[in-house]
Amino acid sequence: MKKIFLITALLIPTLATAQISDAVCTTWEAIMLGQTLSFREMSIPIDTAKDTFNSEDSVATRVFLKRVVQGIYTDPVNGRKYLESGKFKNDCIKIHRGY
Repeated sequence: MKKIFLITALLIPTLATAQISDAVCTTWEAIMLGQTLSFREMSIPIDTAKDTFNSEDSVATRVFLKRVVQGIYTDPVNGRKYLESGKFKNDCIKIHRGY
């Protein structure tokens, strides 16, 4: 019984972190698809697009997001594919949760 409790106690924070990271990255994915790609198409300066992500608390995630913006501005076709394939969200989750 103690082992089950211990395993459960260790898993709950991990599951909570995974759910938070999923929610955060789902939001960033929607912003990338709905705003960053549009900014690129409208020739809005890249710094404006990058500033969108300044509110991200995690430095690692913020750096990742700004690199993705750079990639979208460099190659919007492949940027869209990256976002729509689900790879962006998977990469974001790994970086946001730290593993």
